[in-house]
Amino acid sequence: MKDKYSVAERNRIVEEQLCCIDKVFHRYRNLLQAARLEHDDLYQDLAIRLILAVDSYHPEAGPLRPYLCDQLQEELLAHQEIRRALCEQTLTWAPSVC
Repeated sequence: MKDKYSVAERNRIVEEQLCCIDKVFHRYRNLLQAARLEHDDLYQDLAIRLILAVDSYHPEAGPLRPYLCDQLQEELLAHQEIRRALCEQTLTWAPSVC
């Protein structure tokens, strides 16, 4: 996407897709509470990842929104505090993170 759009167009797309961050927050709300992370700090981290994901997106990767949500989920699950909370809760849906 980097070669096809200006910075202004990229920023417009990012602003339109900020709801993806809220969607990921909602999906992992229990995990976020267990990890006791600052909401604002994590939101900023995911916003940066959203910008990078929009920059690196290629249409052959599939629809934009699912791609962005997957990228944000990966970023969220990469946080050390989140991984620790996953291990402590021994969640069955993510056994490979411990």
